[in-house]
Amino acid sequence: IALKATTTESDSKVLKQLVFSISGGKHYDDSSVYFFMPNDTPGERLARQKFVAAVENTYYENLIKSKLGSDEQLTWFESLTHATETPDGLNRLVQTMNSTSIPGLKVDQDRRWMIIQQLCKFNAPKASDILASEEKRDTSNRAKDSHLACVSSFPNLENKKDWYEKVKSEKADYSLEQIGQIARNLFPYQQRDLHQTFADDYFKFVSNSFHRDQEYLSAITKELAPAMCSEKSASRIQAFVAASPTMPAVLVKALKVLAQEDGRCAKVQAYNRL
Repeated sequence: IALKATTTESDSKVLKQLVFSISGGKHYDDSSVYFFMPNDTPGERLARQKFVAAVENTYYENLIKSKLGSDEQLTWFESLTHATETPDGLNRLVQTMNSTSIPGLKVDQDRRWMIIQQLCKFNAPKASDILASEEKRDTSNRAKDSHLACVSSFPNLENKKDWYEKVKSEKADYSLEQIGQIARNLFPYQQRDLHQTFADDYFKFVSNSFHRDQEYLSAITKELAPAMCSEKSASRIQAFVAASPTMPAVLVKALKVLAQEDGRCAKVQAYNRL
């Protein structure tokens, strides 16, 4: 119903809320259909893939229909970029990096990085080559942060281990802001299977890190926590907090909220399976 409404809705605020509800967006991923859709069994993965493909195609059609050079056109381009996951959709994103591929659309440097981050997150063909080329093209400080977001998001276990250890290190070669950037992109919810591999180590690491700077702990604790959208993971986080009386208050609050959100996610997925 919401997806169909995007083709006729004209109020920009309502339209953005529809998009956030369907496919998420910056700071809105954990309240979207994408986030809540079950994705464990072959049947669930197929159903999700079909829905994602339908969203990609609808957003692209809305982009093509929008007024040339308008804010609406930019909104649909950014929404499409964030919502794209399928091989066909990712290939289409690569084509949009050509400034002449969509009339009226200006794909500036920020939007180029948006595309590349999506390509890396889903390990699209030639994503590494495109990333390397863009790094030479854009040498700004902002580009360095975008590059960190990209390289840490590649869905490869060895890559994850490497960046996970860098985030944990007390002798990190990165600023606190950069550590936060890496942590935010290291385990996107679409990579829960990879994230699960680090669950045991996470609890050991946090238990041994209460002495560390609270700004650092705030930047990484929630982002790295193994919240798997399951009652089991929610209970494990709750039990960890309960068994850690010396845990800094900033972590107690963050993990309690996360456990509550994780339990809510599990309930929504259970309802979707009825």
